[in-house]
Amino acid sequence: MKAQGNTPQPGMIVLMGSGETAPSAQKVYHRVFSQVLDQGDDVRAAIVETPAGFEPNSDYVAGQVARFMQKRLQNFRPTTTLVPARKRGTGFSPDDPELAALLHDANVIFMGPGSPTYAVRQLTGSVLWETMRACQRQGAHLILSSAATLAFSRLTLPIYEIYKVGQDLHWQAGLDFFGDFGLALIFVSHWNNGDGG
Repeated sequence: MKAQGNTPQPGMIVLMGSGETAPSAQKVYHRVFSQVLDQGDDVRAAIVETPAGFEPNSDYVAGQVARFMQKRLQNFRPTTTLVPARKRGTGFSPDDPELAALLHDANVIFMGPGSPTYAVRQLTGSVLWETMRACQRQGAHLILSSAATLAFSRLTLPIYEIYKVGQDLHWQAGLDFFGDFGLALIFVSHWNNGDGG
């Protein structure tokens, strides 16, 4: 993924509210995967578990996305790698260089559902976070949905803390991914979700 003069060109950044495995999401992945093929490369997707790392089935959540890509986008023949960077201080830490190295060969990086504040706590300053940022600048495309979309903001809405614990509405620091580009952005994904009344 090189621009003129062999200077790396940053990859696309795709933000989705939710529905990363809904039939309509195929169009999103199709656009990104087509760009990879147009650049003469095979689709190699890394699916990062971190936002759902506190859930005992985070591998299943990430696996659902991998299965969706392999089944619904089979014409692209994507290879998928799960990146189980779940929690600091464990054998699946975002600070583990071997887990972060799983991103090196990816030209598509997906991160999605879970808790935005959990993702921020686990990723801030981590080896995985710095690797993800570097990979995007070197041409890997990022696809974010749900909690990951919120976490990439300058400030994030603490969903679980407000809706499950009952804390008052407030903001918490996000990963501020776009701050490197001089942008102060806040995203609120699936803000109109009516689940739970």
